[in-house]
Amino acid sequence: MSGHRKLQDLFTDLKLTREQRQRQPLVFAGENLLWVVGLRRCAGRRVSHTGNSVLRMKVLPICTARDK
Repeated sequence: MSGHRKLQDLFTDLKLTREQRQRQPLVFAGENLLWVVGLRRCAGRRVSHTGNSVLRMKVLPICTARDK
């Protein structure tokens, strides 16, 4: 297996609704998907211990009027 998977296939397997799919945060580096926030990381982009720089991110939920 090549390690590639379509984002739509992941969402379908996890049984996400259309609204959940539309609101799902994604993190990209250029055109490369790095992280489906809270669900999966890209296997080829994991942190290694080679001394490379690392960007630490914290994702917080946003409360909107629709959520209340």
